[in-house]
Amino acid sequence: MIYVEVGMPTTIRAFRSEARSEEQKEIYQNKIKRATELFKKPLEMPMPKCNIYYGIDKPLAFYWPGHFITVSEGIVRDWSPDELAAVLAHEISHAKETKIRGKSRDTRSHWQVDLESEELVGKKAVISCLGRLRTYNRNFCAKNWLVCVVFPVVALQQLFSWYELDQRIKKVEYLAAR
Repeated sequence: MIYVEVGMPTTIRAFRSEARSEEQKEIYQNKIKRATELFKKPLEMPMPKCNIYYGIDKPLAFYWPGHFITVSEGIVRDWSPDELAAVLAHEISHAKETKIRGKSRDTRSHWQVDLESEELVGKKAVISCLGRLRTYNRNFCAKNWLVCVVFPVVALQQLFSWYELDQRIKKVEYLAAR
């Protein structure tokens, strides 16, 4: 199966899904279920189906119009239940905006989506999740220095992404319910 990653506006990559044992798939699905049990309030819509991007270690998650969420195996495997809940809450917020409010896509700023997510999982979980993403982006060029030297646009994308995540953390810290 081929998946398509849509990240920055100029980034589209295809990934091949790797097969996992049924036991491993069940472990991951149970982890997702446990994360959704951490939600502080009931959802205003049915829980979207969650797909896992097998074989992708980097932090990647998105909502596909059509009512399903995709999360990378790295997030499901390595992140805490609170952080996974924050990722799911963020994507559910996108889903809610498109499904309930009748929009074709969510046009809000990500910090606004983060604030809505905070209502579902709490400030600490959202900030922890954003902090992990910021650390990943900060370390990207250190781990992939040749790519960043040969393609300086990649380094700029990572820098802008790190800055945006830093601003999102500050807004959640300042604006979220205390």
